[in-house]
Amino acid sequence: MATPGRKTKTGKPVKRKGYPSKPSQYADPQDKAYPLDTAARVRNAASRFAQNKQRYSPSKRAEIARRIKAAEKRMGIGKSNK
Repeated sequence: MATPGRKTKTGKPVKRKGYPSKPSQYADPQDKAYPLDTAARVRNAASRFAQNKQRYSPSKRAEIARRIKAAEKRMGIGKSNK
């Protein structure tokens, strides 16, 4: 299994199979954490972020939450209004 930051013999980064390649497809693009490319991953990102949000500064926390909410809206995920 490839570790983050691992390089090939030619010096190119090893690609993680099955994960988005664009940083914009992550809630935390700087660390490539919380992928948002599928509905299942958006749900998982929301859950994992709730468990780990104390790791982030208040401004970073707000940005990640905003990205997750936008992905939920885009994919039609969220709490139904009753």
